[in-house]
Amino acid sequence: MKVLRAVVKVLRIILLMVFAAGLVVGVTGLQLAADGFSLLRPEPYLAAFRESGLYESLPDLLDEVLRSQVPELSPAENDKILAALRQAAPPELVEAQVSPAVADIFALIMGRTTKLTAVIHIEEFTSRFLAAYGKTANRMALAQLRMMVAQAQLDHPLSLADYQNAIAAQVEQARHFTGLARTAAVVLAAVCLLLVVFTVLLAGGLAGGARWTGMACLLSGFVGLVASTAAASFGPSFIKGFNISEAPQAIQHAVSSLAAALTATVTATVRVGSLAVLGLGAALFVAAALLNRGGKRTRAGARTKTQTPGKSGSPRKAGTPGTTAAPGTTHPGEGADAPNKSGEVGA
Repeated sequence: MKVLRAVVKVLRIILLMVFAAGLVVGVTGLQLAADGFSLLRPEPYLAAFRESGLYESLPDLLDEVLRSQVPELSPAENDKILAALRQAAPPELVEAQVSPAVADIFALIMGRTTKLTAVIHIEEFTSRFLAAYGKTANRMALAQLRMMVAQAQLDHPLSLADYQNAIAAQVEQARHFTGLARTAAVVLAAVCLLLVVFTVLLAGGLAGGARWTGMACLLSGFVGLVASTAAASFGPSFIKGFNISEAPQAIQHAVSSLAAALTATVTATVRVGSLAVLGLGAALFVAAALLNRGGKRTRAGARTKTQTPGKSGSPRKAGTPGTTAAPGTTHPGEGADAPNKSGEVGA
């Protein structure tokens, strides 16, 4: 019998370890899904644009493009162009044009809208630029730039609706994968809930179940923290692998800064989720300790009640109904001096 009990105990521990491992995988998957859904919003990317200095560096990027398109311009003329670009495209104006467009694209991907409606008013930028540059520009250079603006149709608003058909296939794929991810997250959450129920049953109660589930959450949170730390160092190295060293200096700086900001945004999102899971694991361990202490007090109180005498506080007298006399004791009317049935006294 003892051997059978030992085997059952070992099997129960093995099953608890298997369920705990499944919970680690499940909670990690749910954490990744939550992090992924939180990144399917425009706010993290707009914040990365702002933190990377992309809005401030846009004039330098455009100046690099113009220098490659019009290499015959003198250095002095290039300096005038850069000054006009900075005057025409202050960071707040660029951000005001970019933010609605990014939000509109994410709304289309997430299915909150069926048509792109954002409009980028490039004509405001080009008119400001040509007006600022025309004050000190070389006439031939100004005429050439005006021709370039007209040929590129930069003197008209840019409507994102004109490009919706071109990105329709990519948007449909993004919606499809997003739907699959949501379904997988729901299924994974249901599996984790079942594992928690089985863990509570195998662990012998809520205290044991909370302890094992808390251990799984702690391991999952630790894995997330390690992954976010690794991603923080891997992101910039991944961008360097694209070999953009031949690109102009301004473009290299903008790409590197944007990659660093996006990496920081992603790792911060994963780190916050991991810390939340770690906090949940610690809370479950505390709950397990409190439940265990409450269970001990309940059992101690039950033992005390079973050992407490009756309400009178004194034992019943011998010979009273419902009691049995101790060996060697006599009751009235019994013993050597008790009269027998005939009325005689025993010798």
